[in-house]
Amino acid sequence: MHLKPTPILGAVIAFLVSAALDSAAIAQDVKTAESGEETRIAVLGSFETDCEINPAPRVSVIEPAVHGTIRIVGATLETNRFPDCPGIKVPVQVVFYTSKPGFTGDDKAILEVSDRPGTSTIRTVSISVR
Repeated sequence: MHLKPTPILGAVIAFLVSAALDSAAIAQDVKTAESGEETRIAVLGSFETDCEINPAPRVSVIEPAVHGTIRIVGATLETNRFPDCPGIKVPVQVVFYTSKPGFTGDDKAILEVSDRPGTSTIRTVSISVR
């Protein structure tokens, strides 16, 4: 998998894909981060089962992290991970977290992800900072 054009993302990442988001859905993610270092906590994008690509989702921070900052960057993900859609290129939003220097412990952020008009998912990302 490759993300373009943002070079800071690296070459290999996990990609969260859904064929359709449920407006009532609530997702919970748990991530680990090093104190003071930027950590990728989500890569959000979607496509349909027939490989039709959806636009990059809108990502809003509903509740910011108390002990750090959230940064959202647009990118394009190219992957062969899905055999029915080889070489698919999907517009994504990549979410990063950076704790305050010296902070260790638990933090969280709540995001709203909207990939189509009228559909959204609330994602709570719990972050264990060490």
